[in-house]
Amino acid sequence: MFTESLKEALQGYCDAYKLVVYLFEGVQSGRKYCASSVQKIVKRASKRAQVRQRVTPHVLRHCFATHLHDGGISIKFIQELLGHADVKTTMVYTHVSTEVVTSISSPLDSLNLEKTVTRIQECSGYKGVSDNKIIRNE
Repeated sequence: MFTESLKEALQGYCDAYKLVVYLFEGVQSGRKYCASSVQKIVKRASKRAQVRQRVTPHVLRHCFATHLHDGGISIKFIQELLGHADVKTTMVYTHVSTEVVTSISSPLDSLNLEKTVTRIQECSGYKGVSDNKIIRNE
């Protein structure tokens, strides 16, 4: 999931800090960051980026899943990435963006309904609409 340049940067980071277990280790080597430290880092970063919404590590996790889903990644793959046992949990994480919803086309759009509509209009005596009133063939 990482670009080559990011992989190289992370490898350099790992080598420089001689990491043992975690990518970002706590004060003691081989120990993970405590939750409050991660929360403070995220809060500080969002403040520097002038993000007005409340940002937490959990919100970032939701955003990550949503962007993957919006990008066309399978919900089952996202489930695996997030480590969820039940796909229903993953469904909660993958908020569907308004942009994606409005870009969805109806399966009916792929059908050529012009001929069908014209035929229905001919059979029903429909001629058109004028001043919001249906005009019928006489």
